[in-house]
Amino acid sequence: SLIWDGAVALKLTLALNEITTLPAPEPLYLMASRISYLPLLAKQAHEHFQEVLPPGANTPWFEHNRLPIKWGIPIGVLYDILVAGDSLPWALTIHFTSYPEHILIPCADNVAVRAHFFNSMKEAMYISQGSASSVMQLSAADQALLWESLHTCGDLEAYTKAIRSLPKPQPNKDRRVALRIYFVHFDTTSEVEPIEDHHRTGHDIAHRTRRRVDSWEQVVCTSRPMSTACLDENGETKGMTLGEAVRRVLEPRDRDASVEYSVTADANRPLEDLAELMEVWVQGVQMPLDAPLGWLCDELHHPDRFLYICVHHKSIVKQ
Repeated sequence: SLIWDGAVALKLTLALNEITTLPAPEPLYLMASRISYLPLLAKQAHEHFQEVLPPGANTPWFEHNRLPIKWGIPIGVLYDILVAGDSLPWALTIHFTSYPEHILIPCADNVAVRAHFFNSMKEAMYISQGSASSVMQLSAADQALLWESLHTCGDLEAYTKAIRSLPKPQPNKDRRVALRIYFVHFDTTSEVEPIEDHHRTGHDIAHRTRRRVDSWEQVVCTSRPMSTACLDENGETKGMTLGEAVRRVLEPRDRDASVEYSVTADANRPLEDLAELMEVWVQGVQMPLDAPLGWLCDELHHPDRFLYICVHHKSIVKQ
């Protein structure tokens, strides 16, 4: 239930070139569910800003530090990718004109978001179960109930009822799970911005900075199956950890050809060394690399049944 209650505080400001009358409207502040999607906030935002919008302004899209935001990634995952625990509220600019089709996939309405969600769910079930038939065989009523539970941001009881026919996870058993991992990498030209960290005090705050994501080319996504068990150095079966799963994805023999990541982790590198190289975020929490993968998948997966993992190289953070 904590996953369904999780939210990100947002501050939505209308793009300056879309303000047709003065004074400029006040920003819209709201708590956005981590498991929801930005286009589902567009109706509320349009109602807030409609008095100053130019005629025909009806194609919403969002921007963070001049970067158009991909609407198909859950809000909480976007936050973990782009700002990873920085101070709140998360300040975004909302546009209703000049949709950047050269960067973002068109999103005509919430029907497109719904289709994207169910496609993602089918992909996760295929990865973990070897078949997406259980999702494809959901009744129309259960599909509607499932989507409504997500759209209303928090109806866990309705969601549980809607997915009752889907295969259930089997805790404490070796099984295949669906991971979606975002690797965030930087080069020396990436801009640096200060971070307000309320968990630190004194002079430490002034010296903490993070390189900024200026392009989606800096973010590489891979979706793949992963076993919840592996062999230890003695050949005995043990539970897979988060760090071991990330390390496997980074191994050259297993890494997607598209994953050109700044951390080409050595397969023999101990996890304590990996912890010095990267930050790994799941559901808004920086996770220890020894966290059990099976437990994370059972407790922290998204409604589409993926466990979303965001990996930041620690060179972006100066202590």
